[in-house]
Amino acid sequence: MAWLLALGVAAALPDGAEAASAVNGDILLGFRATGGTGSTKNLVVNLGAAAALESATSAVDLGNINADLTATYGSDWATRDNLFWGAVGTTGSFDAIDTNPAKIVYGSRGTKDA
Repeated sequence: MAWLLALGVAAALPDGAEAASAVNGDILLGFRATGGTGSTKNLVVNLGAAAALESATSAVDLGNINADLTATYGSDWATRDNLFWGAVGTTGSFDAIDTNPAKIVYGSRGTKDA
């Protein structure tokens, strides 16, 4: 039955979107451009377990996200005004996972110009 749900979710993804692989408690960082290079693609990066990010005492190695962003959205990705990002995650569980309480949802919010 789980494969049927996964198939339904994959079928609902817009063109250029790819399902990210994650486990309960992972935080996902997603990028999307509304125009220009890469505007038909989503880039999703698994940042790892929320508990590990919360307890980190130094910089967390996230790999070479710059290379992925450059390959997907072009070398000017950092200065584009049509490239947006968001982060989301959940324990997806009625039980606590590491330091995360049960049924917690993480999410970023958009910014608003002052």
